Amino acid sequence: RWLRRALDSVRSQLYTNWELCIVDDASTRPEISSILSSYCKLDPRIRLKVRSQNGHISAASNDALTMAKGEFVALIDHDDELQEHALYHIVAQLQRCPETDLIFSDEDRITAQGKRRDPYFKGGYNPELMLTQNLISHLGVYRTSIARSINGFRIGLEGSPETQVVSYNQRMLNNRVGVGGTLTRNVIGISRGITLDIPWAYRIPVKRGVLGMAMQVSVRNLYQNWADPRLNPALAIDNAIPNEAQSKTLVNFGCGIYYTGTNWYAGFGVPRLLDNNIDFLDFDDVFSREVQHFYGMFGRDFDIDRDIRITPQILLKYVPGAPFDFDFNASVLVKRKFFGGVGYRLGSDTNGAGESVDVLLGMQGTDNLFFCLSYDIGLTQLYKYNSGSIEATVRWWFNPPAAEGIRIPTGD
Repeated sequence: RWLRRALDSVRSQLYTNWELCIVDDASTRPEISSILSSYCKLDPRIRLKVRSQNGHISAASNDALTMAKGEFVALIDHDDELQEHALYHIVAQLQRCPETDLIFSDEDRITAQGKRRDPYFKGGYNPELMLTQNLISHLGVYRTSIARSINGFRIGLEGSPETQVVSYNQRMLNNRVGVGGTLTRNVIGISRGITLDIPWAYRIPVKRGVLGMAMQVSVRNLYQNWADPRLNPALAIDNAIPNEAQSKTLVNFGCGIYYTGTNWYAGFGVPRLLDNNIDFLDFDDVFSREVQHFYGMFGRDFDIDRDIRITPQILLKYVPGAPFDFDFNASVLVKRKFFGGVGYRLGSDTNGAGESVDVLLGMQGTDNLFFCLSYDIGLTQLYKYNSGSIEATVRWWFNPPAAEGIRIPTGD
């Protein structure tokens, strides 16, 4: 069903000067071959190659790239659907800017009933944002000569990365105690990591403030499959590299302390205390290990009057063997409803200017709802390629602290 809809969406394009290069990656379902063959007979613009063995998405895409005759190639999956004007707008953009080498579009998800949902509206070209998320994805269009000049798609990275997170947090005993748990699974290449973090916190009223203390137990399972067939067999000649799947389980601990006074706060935390060995070498030398990250924070409230509060704050980070880092932020709260702020991050770039400057505006719409817009201005060498990024935050608090009797220091 989905394959037919994908093929029909290509054939219904308003722009008709296209070719569809299909690679059957050794499918084990006989009806797939029948469907593909019937479409090839139906439309001479559709061409098919059948692989003798499964090579995964990169190898199959490279075969299709070899078949392509056009100046540009666009990638679609077997369960994708194109709007009828998709290729028309791609060609129109290329006519306006013939020097373009890469084009990407917005995309939606489609339910089994054919309804569109979860729209992904992408911004303009932003190299920094591309380092953190897949901005290209569907529909991605590439100049064919460039794709071939880099030898196509890299084999061995299929299916990476994957991340799944499940978390739970609960306040208890008149909000004096907080407990929770976070289960995280990360898969990239031949490596898989599963981490269970179990934090516990306790709040103690002390004179004019509240002292919070927290501990965390962390259990990590690391797995690497060195027998994965995607690896280069030549690696077997290196004695430092294992030749079979290996796994290890590590236990670590973290702690922190946080004090909230009448008009100031300060905290210190170390998420991981132990320097665990995290590599799989067969000899005594250690090349990779967990290291301690030390965080310190401080902030103070300045009440200009009953309606305006200014809060400068600083976050310090130290990692042995790494450059010192800090963030400085200043926020203003007006009538306990309107929020604005600026921030600066030092980072570790060598340009001497720091990493970024941030500006943000927000509003507490109700006791439960808060929303905010921020503009991040990069100061690193990447500023030559983009003009910053805009981020939006929406937070819904099901049980606002003030509604449950938790005292929020106001400086009054």
